[in-house]
Amino acid sequence: LYGPANLAFFGEYCGNPDAEDLSLLVAEGAEPLCGVKAFRREIESGAIEISCFGLPLLYAERPQAEASILARAQRLLRNEIESLLQALPGQAIVLYKDRLSEGRLSPLGRLLLDRGAEATPSFSQLIDLSLPEEALHKGLTKTYKWAVNWGKKNLVIKVLDRTSITAEHIEQFRLLHLEAAGRETRTSKSWKLQYEMVRSGEAFCVFAQLDGELVSAALFPYSKSHC
Repeated sequence: LYGPANLAFFGEYCGNPDAEDLSLLVAEGAEPLCGVKAFRREIESGAIEISCFGLPLLYAERPQAEASILARAQRLLRNEIESLLQALPGQAIVLYKDRLSEGRLSPLGRLLLDRGAEATPSFSQLIDLSLPEEALHKGLTKTYKWAVNWGKKNLVIKVLDRTSITAEHIEQFRLLHLEAAGRETRTSKSWKLQYEMVRSGEAFCVFAQLDGELVSAALFPYSKSHC
């Protein structure tokens, strides 16, 4: 979700394509150690939001780094973020989702909680896509198994990636979305940016046809390890 093409889409989708980039990176020479991806934007209420265009901030660190070097880098990053937070107006909102790696808070999560952030626990499920298709199908509920089986029998499924996507495909997607929603819900530029997401290898599309007519379409952002 945090690739350049994806963030360009979310910036357009949120109406803040020119949001201020506050991203930080701490490195030793050419080796990045830790960093935060963040943008500052004004939301509809007039408040200032620090996020990735409505997505949580992204914190990342190099797990192979020597512990003492990484700890020093984290302190530098913390000091920079402290300065950033102190400069924000009182009504500012900071969005961050701490994934509790190995059950531990990240340095950014701990900093925000130390400054009075509100913690709202949530749960998500990861599906291991390296499992055989039979194992994935077995893990579905009865209702979803029925739906998948029906789709295999009745739909013509097409996966579109950077090698096969065309502007015409995205236009078909847009028209289907328009029909389903009953109105234009976002800008034409946002659709062009989704096309660029696929063209740049940050996403792929799945189209489904029934009796020769497009009836379903979806876009999936992905990386080397997650989709």
